[in-house]
Amino acid sequence: MTEHFAALRLTPEWAPRLHEIELACFTVPWSEAAFEGDLAGPFAEWTGIYDGKADRLAAFLGTHVILDEAEIVNVATHPDYRRLGLARWLLQDFFDTHPALSQSFLEVRESNTPARTLYASFGFVPYAVRRNYYEKPTENAILMRRVP
Repeated sequence: MTEHFAALRLTPEWAPRLHEIELACFTVPWSEAAFEGDLAGPFAEWTGIYDGKADRLAAFLGTHVILDEAEIVNVATHPDYRRLGLARWLLQDFFDTHPALSQSFLEVRESNTPARTLYASFGFVPYAVRRNYYEKPTENAILMRRVP
């Protein structure tokens, strides 16, 4: 099935498609304007997995890279494409193209076991908790860090 998928760099023009995935994945989604602004930022690096057969964006990864540090700010896979390894593909590509990173950070819902397991497989470890950070439902954020 993955023969018709391609990784690509995302620009502000992709904001509507990112927003579609966000609406399908999260109870408090980023707005289309938030995507446009972040994609245009000086430190932003966004990549996606495009399904050429369906002419559809299947997954995306948003990061901010400043000097030798990175923050993963958003990751999502459309529900129709889950369990295909697309988020893993995006993360692997990111770390392969940034081998000199001294550390990377992210936050994740405490109950999001699949994401936490994926991040741990890349060497992320929890280092703090933000109490009641997420809404709908209210939930803690687990802060994770990767030091290669």
